[in-house]
Amino acid sequence: MFCQKTNHPIELNYPDIIDQKVEYIHNNPVEAGYTSDPFSWIYSSVGNCSPLQIEPV
Repeated sequence: MFCQKTNHPIELNYPDIIDQKVEYIHNNPVEAGYTSDPFSWIYSSVGNCSPLQIEPV
């Protein structure tokens, strides 16, 4: 899995990094002032997320 902020993608190879990126995405509407918490945002997946299982390759 990769996350691309610029033209240099970052490999998301550790659970902590993935959790950080998911939390960032869920908190974007809050930071933008659209809602007071991620669970209130109609388009959020925050209530549907479960821990990811990552297996080494």
